[in-house]
Amino acid sequence: MNTKKYNRITEQEFVALNKKKMKEVLSVCDGHKKSIIWLAEGKGYCTQIIFNDLPDVYVLTACTFTPSFGIDNLDGKLIEEAEAQVVKDVLGK
Repeated sequence: MNTKKYNRITEQEFVALNKKKMKEVLSVCDGHKKSIIWLAEGKGYCTQIIFNDLPDVYVLTACTFTPSFGIDNLDGKLIEEAEAQVVKDVLGK
């Protein structure tokens, strides 16, 4: 998968988002500490991918269903796919 399909944003753009924390997931991959999924108003989901010794990466993905009861399964798959590709690109794993 080509990460250009996903909209990466800067830390400054992330800070400026009107967002709500949806989920935090610890990683089992060396070098990748955890990821935090945020619902960003008018933007979809923003996944903050946190590495042990590298800068965080921020990726926007679509929100296809209103998350009334949490993150929809399809949206979750899109988030997971983007996260996995970023981790692969950054850590080579």
